[in-house]
Amino acid sequence: MSDSEYYPECGMCFEAPGKQVCSGCHKARYCSRSCQERAWEIHIFKCNTTRKPKSYQLLVRDIAEDCISTNRKVLRDWGFDRCKTEREITYLFNVYVGTYKILDIPMKTLDQWRRSGVLFEELKKIHDGMPEEARGAYLPWLMKNKHILDPSPP
Repeated sequence: MSDSEYYPECGMCFEAPGKQVCSGCHKARYCSRSCQERAWEIHIFKCNTTRKPKSYQLLVRDIAEDCISTNRKVLRDWGFDRCKTEREITYLFNVYVGTYKILDIPMKTLDQWRRSGVLFEELKKIHDGMPEEARGAYLPWLMKNKHILDPSPP
């Protein structure tokens, strides 16, 4: 018998057998530590853990639910409170949606960039490395509105 006959599939990649189980809820299964870490960004809300979600995890939940956060920490940490219009808020939200969902960059990585003060610079590298036709509307908008992610004076 193969592993796939013994174990349900991984709850993150859905490709490999989920041999590892979440230590919090003992229900979610993963094929590797990297899949478990990536899934944690959203699994924290389903798990019976007592850990308080971080702002990046709240932002991942908002992305999954396709709604803009009302959480003050998320608004402050991720630049939404520096947006002047609803359109800017929507554009910024879609920068995060595209980076997380389409470019497949873990929100934990974005959070590390944010806490290190290099979020804009890292997003600029991504923007500059993409063909112009693949950039969409949101990253080019952000490049013209650096102040939203970098509140330091020019």
